[in-house]
Amino acid sequence: MSTPHDRVRAVLRAARRIADPGDALGREARARLPDVARLSPANVELGLTRHLETDATAAELDSFVSSAGRARGVHVVLASNVFVAPVRALALALAAAERVTLRPSRRDPVVAELLARAL
Repeated sequence: MSTPHDRVRAVLRAARRIADPGDALGREARARLPDVARLSPANVELGLTRHLETDATAAELDSFVSSAGRARGVHVVLASNVFVAPVRALALALAAAERVTLRPSRRDPVVAELLARAL
């Protein structure tokens, strides 16, 4: 059984793969996101390298996990308006519960799909 901290760290590791242009998931994100998110490749790159949450200090992680509460299971329905948002949504859900159901937006499923594959 994993701890909430372990589950959030796993999400951050997955996000680092997506942010990394040398990783297969990072290359796929850069190929798919401009069309799906309707952003220029430069703006996608900015989002992936500067705004996708990929790390947390021990204090930040403790605060994040303690704010999540505890649940038997969590269902997450993602909106499509901010392509970096699935990282925090999934991390918060996994901080609260081991069992998480994630439904990505039909219009912008890319980051959620890549996170699921990385995990």
